[in-house]
Amino acid sequence: MTSSQHAYEVRPRKDHRGVDLISLPKCRAVRHNPCERKRMNALKFILLAGLFAIITAKLIPAQDRPTPTAKVGADLDAPAQQPVTVRSEIQRGVSSLADAELKYVSRFRKSVDSIRHTNEQKNTCPDAFLFGLYYSAWHHLWLVLSNDGYRDKKLDHATAVFAKDYYEMASALKRRLSLSEDDLEKVSPGWHMVGEDQAFETALNTQSFKDTYRGGRY
Repeated sequence: MTSSQHAYEVRPRKDHRGVDLISLPKCRAVRHNPCERKRMNALKFILLAGLFAIITAKLIPAQDRPTPTAKVGADLDAPAQQPVTVRSEIQRGVSSLADAELKYVSRFRKSVDSIRHTNEQKNTCPDAFLFGLYYSAWHHLWLVLSNDGYRDKKLDHATAVFAKDYYEMASALKRRLSLSEDDLEKVSPGWHMVGEDQAFETALNTQSFKDTYRGGRY
């Protein structure tokens, strides 16, 4: 069942004998009804917006079309930090020794210990980070030995001992993390060398390190 609404206007008669009740046309009825006026105004807005979109799409090139106003302020619902992954932690460990001093091997070892201690205090020292740290430390020292070392037997011997320690710790973490050779190439292409485990162990057994390292940084 439908219902219709009519608007009427009361007009005085010309002969001054009372009044006449006049039915208004629909358009005039809308003007006299606040609810109808709001509904019609909303409909006009929708129709005009659609017409503007059609004209814009047909007549204005894409590069000249108006763009929405850029959002001002920060996105308060955005993540506070990038997600942590095994890859990102290994790379963070590797890069932590980027500025390490190799002039004195004892200072280098202290730098490695300091980096680990600092991250342990901050609770940012997962296995992946430690692997990256030890893997990088091992390759740093191996590169020194491969380039003729410090030309001092005692220093070279200490360097070989430290390199062996870092190699063994990195190898243990590598097994724990189930890292493959392809994984190492992806996360540390600057240091990784194909067949590096066998090459380093051979150098350790023969105590001949010269020109044994052929990694990405050589």
